[in-house]
Amino acid sequence: MKSVRVRTASARKPAKKKASRREELSHEHTKDIKEAFDLFDISGAGTIEGKELRVALRALGFDPSKEEIEQLVGTATQTGRIDFHEFLDIIINKVSEPDTPEDIERAFAMLDLDSNGVITKESLQKVISELGEDMSEEEIEKMIRVAQKGSKGSKEKRKLEVTFNEFLGIMNKADN
Repeated sequence: MKSVRVRTASARKPAKKKASRREELSHEHTKDIKEAFDLFDISGAGTIEGKELRVALRALGFDPSKEEIEQLVGTATQTGRIDFHEFLDIIINKVSEPDTPEDIERAFAMLDLDSNGVITKESLQKVISELGEDMSEEEIEKMIRVAQKGSKGSKEKRKLEVTFNEFLGIMNKADN
């Protein structure tokens, strides 16, 4: 599952002047990515090697193959080392990729704490709390109602839970 999403108004709407993808990241996201880069810059030279890139990407929630790493390193640089700006471009490209069906299934399973095929209000509250986020009960209920919108059944009669198909619909919208 991808842990970071790079979505802004400029990313969703065609712009007359194409902005750099780097401009779409918040200062906080860029800072977090720089901290991750610095952890893997073992030599302190301001660059990381291909093997360090693979470890860094895995630590950030990606699972690149050896071939993908070789291709990324080869595309990014001729020295076999990647500087922070090249690393940032790689991360932006990785998080901009659409989620695979396996990514979506893993994400759903992480939110379906009871393994009963639905994401309940209670499980969503627990996950949000564990992530250190602060959302009111009303905000969580609204999230569930939005996911349920368009599904069969009366809103008033439905439990506050999200099925896999509803979750899939939300995830597919997020990737578009």
